[in-house]
Amino acid sequence: MARRYFGYTSCPDVCPTTLLDIAQTLEALGPRAGAVQGLFITLDPKRDTPGVLTEYVKSFDPHLAALTGTPAQIAAAAKDFHVFHERHDNDDGGYSVDHSAYVYLIDPEGRLARAITSDGGSKEIAAALSALMNASR
Repeated sequence: MARRYFGYTSCPDVCPTTLLDIAQTLEALGPRAGAVQGLFITLDPKRDTPGVLTEYVKSFDPHLAALTGTPAQIAAAAKDFHVFHERHDNDDGGYSVDHSAYVYLIDPEGRLARAITSDGGSKEIAAALSALMNASR
């Protein structure tokens, strides 16, 4: 069972809030959390190196994992999940990445079971994940 979330470590609000919701979900699941793998997939491979990603996700929960790849690989993964993402250059020379914000629940066979908006919060994620885990027994 897996949960996937696409974002980037420099995201000012949605990504850290959603990762906190995912961490709270894992805590709420207690011992059943061991059956779940939370994945954070970057949309910003230029800044989000493997080391940066690992440190970032571990600050939310030690069981979370982070994935990166080439821009083409990330674009393909995002396309598979219909993730909108678009870079916007700032006046100060930096940039931000607008992106859709869903937590994707993947069943044990690797199929998309449900997409939850990032504003659903940890209670909605935990309820959906518990239902999926119960249905998979």
